[in-house]
Amino acid sequence: MKKLILVALIGMGLSLNAQSQCEGKKHRGAEFSPEEHARRELVKMRDHLNLNDQQIKEIEPLLIAHHKEMMAQKEAAKLRRTELKSKLQDILSDEQELKMKEMHQARKERRKKERLEHREHRRKMVEPKQD
Repeated sequence: MKKLILVALIGMGLSLNAQSQCEGKKHRGAEFSPEEHARRELVKMRDHLNLNDQQIKEIEPLLIAHHKEMMAQKEAAKLRRTELKSKLQDILSDEQELKMKEMHQARKERRKKERLEHREHRRKMVEPKQD
């Protein structure tokens, strides 16, 4: 039973992540606390999986801990990126920094284009064919 719940949690997390990316909203849900994220996920699980009160009591602390850990990892990664950027600025010349920013911008645009193409492809796969 616990394995089933774990699989459901992972599936729900992946589903929620995919939905937020598909809607095209940058940093959707970033303003919510870990407890709020957990509550929202728990409500969806309760509705879709018909959880009983005992299951909800057992799952809620797991979800809160998971979301707290994810937020901590996100903040740590953000700090590491900031530190790396600072160190690179000390090493690179102004010309090299400019070129690096251009490279990052080109990569960002390429990824955006790929996401749009992927969304369009998925949309075509889901839409019924018209004769």
